Amino acid sequence: MTVWPLQSDLVAMRAIFGNPDANNDGAADPVWTRTHLTTIVPPYAMFYAGKPVRAITVNRGCSAALLAALTGIAKHYGTAAAIKAAGLDQFGGLYNFRVKRGNASSLSMHAYGVAIDLDPVHNPFRSAKFTMPAAVVKIFEDTGATWGGRWSPKSRDAMHFQWARTA
Repeated sequence: MTVWPLQSDLVAMRAIFGNPDANNDGAADPVWTRTHLTTIVPPYAMFYAGKPVRAITVNRGCSAALLAALTGIAKHYGTAAAIKAAGLDQFGGLYNFRVKRGNASSLSMHAYGVAIDLDPVHNPFRSAKFTMPAAVVKIFEDTGATWGGRWSPKSRDAMHFQWARTA
């Protein structure tokens, strides 16, 4: 299993994932976008706001881990109906150039393209009530991902998996 960098260690983060805002202008750096982002085709049907997801934009540094996790979900559940029943066909997003919630001085892991949100309706931010299946958590953690459902109540994010450690 890969040990991913600490999200607070910008040197380590940038060594693997690059610097999304290399010129420090508050926007995604176009050279970084071309060299560090790629797309994968999800191995099962996924939907964002009711529309089919044809490809997912992700950082090249963790694209194999993302594909392994999603393939693991497909194998574990076996059918589209079972995946849908678990809510795992509901994609909440991955790459999104933005700052962290509550910390305007740091980029979100979504800005690096190293964090995915799944089934946001049933796994809302900061909620003590969530439905993320333990098997899915294990599948992601087997790739070295960190699950936001393990975070403190004030920052809990059960829809969120990232390939950057918090501790």
